Amino acid sequence: MKAMVHEYQLHSLCCDGCKKMTRAELPVGVREGQFGPRLQAIVAVCSGAYRLSKRATEQLVQDFFGVELSLGTIANLEHGASEALARPFEEVAQAIQHEPVVHTGRDRVVRTQ
Repeated sequence: MKAMVHEYQLHSLCCDGCKKMTRAELPVGVREGQFGPRLQAIVAVCSGAYRLSKRATEQLVQDFFGVELSLGTIANLEHGASEALARPFEEVAQAIQHEPVVHTGRDRVVRTQ
């Protein structure tokens, strides 16, 4: 598999009069950064759920998708995924506090009251 690459070039200009820089904006729905949410999710799952080292994750992404990542980029993607999941995690944690029964997987049931 090869990664899908979408390139956006944002033109910048400097006003000769006031010296103010202006820059085009990204299209609606396009986030800043070099990597999209799918690659970020793959990196997060590899290092989180599968407990691969950063070097193993780096090699996997290179082998599977042809994308070269530095170890620092992997750490940044992990951090970004963690930030993106913080709010939903808290919402779920709060919601299950009010449930009489919580299914935790592997046929285990926890009674909260």
